Amino acid sequence: WTSLPDNTRVIGKYNFYEFKSETINLNDGLEELGEYSLAYSDIKEIKLPNTLKILRSRCLTGSRIKTLYIPDSVELVEDRACSSCSDLMEVSISKNTKYSNNSFPSNAKIIVRD
Repeated sequence: WTSLPDNTRVIGKYNFYEFKSETINLNDGLEELGEYSLAYSDIKEIKLPNTLKILRSRCLTGSRIKTLYIPDSVELVEDRACSSCSDLMEVSISKNTKYSNNSFPSNAKIIVRD
C-alpha cells in the first residue's frame, strides 16, 4: 500500500497521474480528489476515507479499479469521475450522494445504499 501524509486535504490536479502502484490508502482528513488526480493509474484497490466530500471530474478516469465503495461523507461525484475505467464493475454509493449517469462507466453496476 502507498499512503499519503496525514495532513493531506486535497489531491490536486494531475498529482498522481499515471501512478504505478496498484493500491493506495488515502488518509483521514482528505476532502477532495482533484481533476485527473489519480487518472490513468495502475490502481486496482483504493480505500476512500470517511472525510472525503468530492470526487472531481476524471479523478479516477482510466484507472484499473475493479470495485469502488464511496463513503457516505461524499456529497458529489462529478461527471466522468470514473470515465474510461473499463475494469470497474461495481460502485456502492449513498442515496444522498449526488452523481450523474456519466460519473461511472455504463458497464458498472451501481448499488445505492440507504
